[in-house]
Amino acid sequence: MEGPRNQMARFWLLLAATAILLGALFYLPEQIGGWQLKPVDLLSDVRQVETDSTAILIAAHPLLPVANTEEKTSADKQKSVVYTRLLEQNTIPDSAFIPIEDFSSTRTALKRFYTRIAERSVLGRPVRIAVLGDSFIEGDIFTDALREALQKRFGGNGVGWLPITSEVAGFRASVRQEFKQWEDHAMLRSKKGHYPFTGHFFRPKQGAWVRYTMPSGRSDFSHAILYYKATNETSLRVETSDTTLTVVLPPTEAMGQYTLSRDPQRSIKCSVLSGGQDFVSFGVALEDAQGISVDNMSIRGNSGILLKSINREVSREFATLRNYDLIILQYGLNVASNKQKDYSNYAKQMGGVIEILRSVCPEADILLMSVSDRAQRTANGIRTMSGVIALHAAQQALAQQYGVAFWSTLRAMHSLGGISRMADKGWAARDYTHLAHRGGRELAKKMIEAFDFEKKYYDAIRE
Repeated sequence: MEGPRNQMARFWLLLAATAILLGALFYLPEQIGGWQLKPVDLLSDVRQVETDSTAILIAAHPLLPVANTEEKTSADKQKSVVYTRLLEQNTIPDSAFIPIEDFSSTRTALKRFYTRIAERSVLGRPVRIAVLGDSFIEGDIFTDALREALQKRFGGNGVGWLPITSEVAGFRASVRQEFKQWEDHAMLRSKKGHYPFTGHFFRPKQGAWVRYTMPSGRSDFSHAILYYKATNETSLRVETSDTTLTVVLPPTEAMGQYTLSRDPQRSIKCSVLSGGQDFVSFGVALEDAQGISVDNMSIRGNSGILLKSINREVSREFATLRNYDLIILQYGLNVASNKQKDYSNYAKQMGGVIEILRSVCPEADILLMSVSDRAQRTANGIRTMSGVIALHAAQQALAQQYGVAFWSTLRAMHSLGGISRMADKGWAARDYTHLAHRGGRELAKKMIEAFDFEKKYYDAIRE
């Protein structure tokens, strides 16, 4: 017979082995050999679980009050009265309406943008919006639908600024893009170089060309504008559906622009004939002479902090040529993590980005979008990552600190059911991170509701 001491040792060994086995089950991967495994969490009944409930999300992070750094004037008080009255008249239910939060002291964070909207018929150029973001808007997801809705309201055509080459050209539905023999210098791969805030510049090789074509069902673009620098003359062949021209670009000291076409076109091809060794392109814009132009400037893997590395002089030259009226910042997916709850350092870095953009685009208003919904699989289903909620709060506080406009992408997605339900509908990918084109369209509708409301407000205070 075994003695009591041996029995006790065996008991403790068995208990330890069981604990290790159960702990290992908790860390099993979601898939093995293509088989989907259900997560194991024996403490799920007592563990505090994250929720996709919009009510709990909003309760945890309510709208922040506007910073009251100075005594409000009677005019500012009247603006508050106007805004409150418009909210009371709003027919969209509170649970579905996601407003733009204005953290300026006078509630005029978007005044310049809406002034340009009101003046668009005599402005002599399109009202221009630049959307800087990460893979969430890659392939013109969200921005395509936003552009389409704004152009229906305020006029305009085309898809705005485009890079010369693109890793997602085959995925983008708003324009067909073909290219050969170009060298893409990307800030994400190397910070060496004079980058504008688009994050790219392009050098031609022998036989370089690029073609843009509007897909079926899309309107023609009225103007094609090339942005470039050249130390010597550069010869190009420009082909449209009805003409073929050879143009000679003059040398430039600062960044220059050249209008390749002023007539409505469905397609344009540009080939470098000579002088390419002294030529750098910063992209092409396809747009109208008026109305609205929306530029998608997505960089996969960018947290937003990369913008601190832009060349300010080149960025200022580009911004002067493009005349931006609104810059929308969409970042956060590459920062959010369940292992991190404090995003104060990230917010501090992004504060520096806002300061840089204000210096290179002094005439543009800034709208900060929050991090989008990102979820993970738990024992209780697909839940929003706690790091996402913490980052959302940090971004909201950042907008308040710098007095810029803020729009909660996270709340907007929760009003649509959250990333999990959007994935179930085919509106989002099963990585519970990225939207499909349909999901981007639905999200854009929520922002357009907020844009329409802001226009009513600015029209009212302008009267």
